[in-house]
Amino acid sequence: MSAIPYLITKVMYYSRWILVVFYGGLVAALLLFGLYYIKKIYKVSLTAGGMESSDLILSMLSMIDMTLIASLIVMVLISGYDSFVAKFSSVQGGEKLEDLTHVSSGAIKLKISTAIIVISSIYILEMSMDFPKFNTNEILWALIMHGSLVATGLALAFIERMSGHH
Repeated sequence: MSAIPYLITKVMYYSRWILVVFYGGLVAALLLFGLYYIKKIYKVSLTAGGMESSDLILSMLSMIDMTLIASLIVMVLISGYDSFVAKFSSVQGGEKLEDLTHVSSGAIKLKISTAIIVISSIYILEMSMDFPKFNTNEILWALIMHGSLVATGLALAFIERMSGHH
């Protein structure tokens, strides 16, 4: 192999480490999101006694939403880093990460798609519980977008099943 193609191959191969910047950004975002979540718990705990049950339910739905989003970040972080940058062998203390890292890219897409659909469902549920706050057009577009997310999720599941990676 001549020197130039060899150099190009090496540069391309090691460029994957640039992704560490993006994964580091996701770790920082997760930390900030965690702080925001703690602030929300604190705020809800201070006002829970005087809240209407529907407001408390909306707060809990919002917290479920936030938990699903945080789980998505972790899923992308671990599977992406393991797939594209470097394999996780084990963390200090011997904890194995096999359950988190040995997932096909199709399965990750399905998990992410499912989480996004659930987040969308929770948003629509929040809208229905506080429907006077929204106009008909906003509700209609939310339902159309949710339907398209469900259709996309079903299409991904169908493609994954047809590819034989289920």
